[in-house]
Amino acid sequence: MSNNLPSKVDPVKFITELGSSFEAAAVSAYKHSQEVLFAIHAIQKTQALARVASINPESLKRAYLQLAAVGLTLNPVLKLCYLVPRDGHVVLDISYQGLKSIAEESGSIKKCKAVLIRKNDVRKYNGPFVAPLHEYDPCASIADRGEIVGGYSIAILNDDSPIVDFMSIEELLKIKALSPALDSSYSPYNHFEDQMFLKTLIKRGYKSWPRTNTRLAQAIDYLNTQAREGLENYIDGYAEVIEQPLSDVEREEFRSSQHIEDFLIKIFNRAKNNQWSAAEDYLRERSTNPRQLLYMLERLAQFKQEYIQNPVPENPSHVQPVNQTVHVDEIQNQALVG
Repeated sequence: MSNNLPSKVDPVKFITELGSSFEAAAVSAYKHSQEVLFAIHAIQKTQALARVASINPESLKRAYLQLAAVGLTLNPVLKLCYLVPRDGHVVLDISYQGLKSIAEESGSIKKCKAVLIRKNDVRKYNGPFVAPLHEYDPCASIADRGEIVGGYSIAILNDDSPIVDFMSIEELLKIKALSPALDSSYSPYNHFEDQMFLKTLIKRGYKSWPRTNTRLAQAIDYLNTQAREGLENYIDGYAEVIEQPLSDVEREEFRSSQHIEDFLIKIFNRAKNNQWSAAEDYLRERSTNPRQLLYMLERLAQFKQEYIQNPVPENPSHVQPVNQTVHVDEIQNQALVG
């Protein structure tokens, strides 16, 4: 199998030429002429983003046009959304403030807010159509308020009535665990866990709101699928992870990891003694990164097919580890459990 890396493009030049496509997809007053400057600033500021954008420009295009379609801005002062690298793709990461902005501008509700509840807060749930009692000292330290025990979203409908939806910390953590990007060093959960919980609360609350505009639905669907936040549905505790096919960029990134290749050879040497099913089960049990697991299962299937066609007593040459330099960020991004 060839180890040739994908050809690279200049991401700044590439995104500058997307003006007509951006304007055709735009649903707000934001213009390509201003958004492209914010995008270029982000690319030039973040080396990881520039690297992924250069080898996967189509993902940069999808993220940039998604920005136009949901009507947000990359203006860093407003903090509504960001271009970020994730699992070999450039994605539009829409913040809690961004989802809130879309919801309020859509016309289906007047206002909305997501709130986290801590152990020492005073709280009382009054039902889904009455604002809850939630009291705490806003000047108290996080240590004094205690750990997060749950949260809720509250929206004010057009008739001024509230609608409330609660989630326990167990539910929030279940959603976190389902994120395919969780093991990545770029995962927002590793740096902005509170903000990700707030986004989850808005996504869940949205399911109870009137549907008068598709922008919020489109934004949430994008986050759950292409942005790899992993949640397609969450109703009464049910969750499903979207498993998308691996891209060529993802395969090359995983293949370039000496750690992964060495691990796969160990698995192969066990599996070739008619233990292929056991090897698959072992990989599923030990891997905590769904994208990485998909790659390893794909490679194991390839090893099996090649071995059946041409059995060899020792490590076949086609599964020898690649002799490439592995950067620290790749090891952190792709490290296996065990």
